[in-house]
Amino acid sequence: MVCFHDVWSKGTQMCSVGFQKKLLDGQTICTQLATAETKRLAQVQANRQLVSEAKGHLAPVSGQEGFLSLAGSHSVAFLRWCWVVLAASIEEAIPQLPNFIQMAANSSNSISKAINELEVALHVATAFEKGLSLPDAIQQASQGDVRCRASVPAIAKFVQNFGGGSQGFPLLHFLANFSKQFNATLLVGTELMSTLATLSGENHWLSLQAILTAYTKEIHDPSGADASSADQAKTQTDMQVTDVLAASHKTIAMLQNHHMELGKLYTNKDHGAKVFELTDMTDDHATMTHKPLFHDQEEVHVPLRKLPTWKATKALMPMLCPEELAREGMTAKILLEERARSEVQLALHKAAERHHLDAQTIAFGQNPQGLLATKAIRKTIRLVPLGMVNKAKPTTKETKLLIEHGGHTWTIGPFRQNLQFEADSPACLIPFFWCKPTSEPSEVTMVYSTVVESGITIPCLENPAPLEPRQQLLFLAAHAEASEADHGEASGAAEPSEATPKAKAKNKAKAKEQSEPPSKKPKK
Repeated sequence: MVCFHDVWSKGTQMCSVGFQKKLLDGQTICTQLATAETKRLAQVQANRQLVSEAKGHLAPVSGQEGFLSLAGSHSVAFLRWCWVVLAASIEEAIPQLPNFIQMAANSSNSISKAINELEVALHVATAFEKGLSLPDAIQQASQGDVRCRASVPAIAKFVQNFGGGSQGFPLLHFLANFSKQFNATLLVGTELMSTLATLSGENHWLSLQAILTAYTKEIHDPSGADASSADQAKTQTDMQVTDVLAASHKTIAMLQNHHMELGKLYTNKDHGAKVFELTDMTDDHATMTHKPLFHDQEEVHVPLRKLPTWKATKALMPMLCPEELAREGMTAKILLEERARSEVQLALHKAAERHHLDAQTIAFGQNPQGLLATKAIRKTIRLVPLGMVNKAKPTTKETKLLIEHGGHTWTIGPFRQNLQFEADSPACLIPFFWCKPTSEPSEVTMVYSTVVESGITIPCLENPAPLEPRQQLLFLAAHAEASEADHGEASGAAEPSEATPKAKAKNKAKAKEQSEPPSKKPKK
């Protein structure tokens, strides 16, 4: 039997999205009304009763109808199409066939219309009335594509205990008729269905107030309830139940204003941008406290009915930094480190200015990159690594470009260099970073040394011997220096970073050869 709410709901959907009649023609099945007069009158009367209860929302029964729909009943109450008709004799021969066809059709139609628990209960009851055992009726109901399949065991228990008996299951039909009067098809869910099916009505109360009082007592004092209630209350010790009928004004105000919580911050348009803290709540008012920076704290007593006008805020209460914390903050460790870094940076600039070399003394070369002497240099020159100063990390490898100052180790990195010799380039040319390493000790013209500036020891490169014109400035590579050091320890040789007299003579001859014009070079 249909629910008129569902009839109009489906009809409205079909009108809004469009209707294709060919999808229904010849695809739905109905059965002929019974040939026996008594059974036929019962079928017609059931439909007349349904129309009467719908109060004008369904078409009236004329008494001339000849068929009963097995599926598509909600749609056919809204419009008409061609059907496949089963003779009444088929139902007489196979009583279970109409019910089976209806279950199968509802399985596919459940996509647009949910089959709720009450309908499944009616299917179980109908199958049981037609001769199936209760387990078989349950199995048949489970085979359909019902969305409440998980609730079928609970539904079966509900039919068994609360259906009103096997003689027609009157309570189920009463519930079905009752639900059709007030709402469309709804699912109550597995948890609620299981609770209803296993409900034991051993205790009785005369009023809703008595039920509320007993329930509140049971939750607050589980020792006075039965064993199952006590166990359930024990597992939910954190849950609090409030008896609102006996609750105080304070409790009710907190329930009505979920945003209110002691210790939280709030604002109110009547107090501008001031931030208040909820510090107290009584049955008469709430106390809001504002704490200015230099004045006494301000308290506002807010009537409970005006609590909704106070809004929770993420703004913070004004506060002064404690004197001791301010003293420590103004001499913070990071400030001392920054000062030490700045002192190292300034010392590098001063040392670079003191040992500055002009363009008539050295030249920068590219392809290959390098630094060369433009004229003979007899005095000692020093190349200072003027660059960016940063605090060394614990994982920094040991290098020559480290400076110890202020209790920290500092590294020196090069500024951006003008590698392509562009006229308008913002980059610079720092001689130290153009001096290249060599793995041949005989080619070394520069060695590591140090200079002291403003009490800070700075690494640098200097020439241990005079430099010839056009001679390239090279220092010994780190890996070659380590290898030479190992060799020196074994043979008693001089320090690897210092050029030997023989190497000096070789470098001098090579520089002289490079400085001679091609016309004076001897032909081989």
